Amino acid sequence: MTGRLPGLRPAELDPAQRAFYDDMAANKVPWAETAGARAIAEDGSLLGPFNPYDFTWRLTHNHAVDNATYLRAACEFGEASVQDMVVLAGPHLTVCVIVNASKVPVPVGAQPESSAP
Repeated sequence: MTGRLPGLRPAELDPAQRAFYDDMAANKVPWAETAGARAIAEDGSLLGPFNPYDFTWRLTHNHAVDNATYLRAACEFGEASVQDMVVLAGPHLTVCVIVNASKVPVPVGAQPESSAP
């Protein structure tokens, strides 16, 4: 049900993955569902590109990934794709730093950060 990537049911998750899943289920899934997207399958697995999201989220929030996360991503997507994720995260972080340091205001009519995941 997740397309090309295998879904992970909650019972199959290690503690770190379960913490990620619980955060997604509590914070991102309700937001996605209010936008009309189905985010959890009947078996409880998350729908969408959450496998690469796990790697990139950890990288951008912790500014590093542990060996297990790196190896899981490399096995799932291949070394070249992992490097692509790292390279794409760099400009994203650069833009975030510039926007935050410059205190760029939220565009008129847009929801403030606290309303979005």
